[in-house]
Amino acid sequence: MKSPLSPILEDIEALPEAFKIQFLHSPELEHDVILEGELTEVWFRPIWLAPLFWLLERLGILIAERATTIKTTLKVVAKYDQNGFPYQLWFRRFYGSKVKKFDVKVIFDRSSKQAVDLVGPKGFLALAWNVTFVPPDTIKLDVVGAGLHNKEKIFWLPNWLWPFFLGRENFTQKVDFPIANQVSINLLINHPLFGPVFCYKGTFQVKKDV
Repeated sequence: MKSPLSPILEDIEALPEAFKIQFLHSPELEHDVILEGELTEVWFRPIWLAPLFWLLERLGILIAERATTIKTTLKVVAKYDQNGFPYQLWFRRFYGSKVKKFDVKVIFDRSSKQAVDLVGPKGFLALAWNVTFVPPDTIKLDVVGAGLHNKEKIFWLPNWLWPFFLGRENFTQKVDFPIANQVSINLLINHPLFGPVFCYKGTFQVKKDV
């Protein structure tokens, strides 16, 4: 297992090169990966949830922005943990009203057999993904579980409970053929009571950062 996403991505050979560079990035490679581009749409709603999004931004979980054309970068760094298992660090930077950070650690959780984002201070919040490759050009990442992370243990919240706190996140990334290294992204969070509450969309170039 060279990448935390290797065990859950099916038909790896059929993946477009842009996906292989990003999602299969492994510690053996002598480069990092960089995605550079801009978000063309960012919003949260309703507006009275602004204090909540302000808090989530301070915790490094989401960004509290309502804007267009925000220059954004994502740097992917691959490492091994103390047990020899690979993980990735995703360093996002949003250059809007000020530079904002949204960084995550991506692991493969051996107990649940899922890819997991660790976000927030000390990675206290764990978000489990369902990752699906839709040939020939799309990857879907849907959050299917949430829990609290402490050291190497994750305490999963009941499936009926966590969507009321976090909403259900759906993310797609699509290669913009014939431009093989360009991808379009679309992230949407739906809340069980309030409907769509957060979105960002954009286009990025995927490169090896040597």
